[in-house]
Amino acid sequence: MARQFATFLIKKQWHQTPWERRGSIYMQQTAFTSALVIFYARPFTRSAGLPSFPKRLLRFDESEEALHKTLLTLRHKVYAHSDDESYEVRPISFGRGFQTAIFRPPHFKLSGDETKRAIVIIDKLLVGITSELSELGKELT
Repeated sequence: MARQFATFLIKKQWHQTPWERRGSIYMQQTAFTSALVIFYARPFTRSAGLPSFPKRLLRFDESEEALHKTLLTLRHKVYAHSDDESYEVRPISFGRGFQTAIFRPPHFKLSGDETKRAIVIIDKLLVGITSELSELGKELT
């Protein structure tokens, strides 16, 4: 699913900040980017009753490893949870007891390059998973 979301983002060229596109484009981009990040990170996030993803299948070069870590951080601190490092809240007061805050969330986007590189690392993972399943199948027959 993460690969499909990434491919769709590339096809639509949805890599903008809110003010760069009109109408509901940013909202749609946010939905697909959120889905990409969350689905990508799912196998690497601890789940009750499921085993951890085999580390031997993480065969990334340095830049791929950095993107992998970035996607996991985005999942944990922006997309699945709110983290004070990612969101800016600035309290302000207008006198006479009227207080409010300026709230600024992060931009929900990945660059086109990041999205294309995400597809590359997803493909690497899929090759490793397919190979592992094939070997497992041989052992069972």
